[in-house]
Amino acid sequence: MRAEVERAMWIPLERAEQLLSYPGERQMVRRAVGLLAAGGGGQ
Repeated sequence: MRAEVERAMWIPLERAEQLLSYPGERQMVRRAVGLLAAGGGGQ
């Protein structure tokens, strides 16, 4: 059986875009940062 995830870790949102491998993951981070900056943190 092959593992889909080799390693998982918590990373600061500010560094996530540089550390993530896939374009979709980086896009998700950019969107989250934009929503949080606009006050859309869901709180």
